[in-house]
Amino acid sequence: MLYLNYYFRQILIILFSSAVIACGFQLRGEDSKFLIPADWGKIALITSSPRSEFTQQVILVFQATGVEWSPISSASYILTLKPAKLSQHFQSLNSIASPSEIELTLTSYISISRKDGMEILPEVKLFVRRRINNNPANATGVNEQINLTISEMRRQLAENILRRISTLAHVVNRE
Repeated sequence: MLYLNYYFRQILIILFSSAVIACGFQLRGEDSKFLIPADWGKIALITSSPRSEFTQQVILVFQATGVEWSPISSASYILTLKPAKLSQHFQSLNSIASPSEIELTLTSYISISRKDGMEILPEVKLFVRRRINNNPANATGVNEQINLTISEMRRQLAENILRRISTLAHVVNRE
């Protein structure tokens, strides 16, 4: 009886491990798809708003993966980043006809080119969308929630840009 439980547990562990592997789960590590390859380590950034909070967030996210921001003369690739634009739309009304749900959309456009000017990724629109509840009785709390959500959206959009460029870098390196 004791041996039967032991074998049953071992079979369950093997089946569970096989199921996790079969669904595509993998730990992130040295071979992560979201790491930038070594030859993409020097990137130049062209933007019309270099001091904006969004641009600073993009710089931090890329530096965390080992990207070194370089001047155009010494960079391998050039990232052109347009300023992030926030749009706010009211999605639904409550019983007293005031907005009860707000949709926030943060949008930016990026393009990637080589140092020699050849465009690798034409201008692409990337966006992050969030919905928050609006409580007219708590205007201060809602404004703070909006500010916090916008800051989270900036980080998420910067990570989306990194993800897009990382995927592109792996595809270009395979060719």
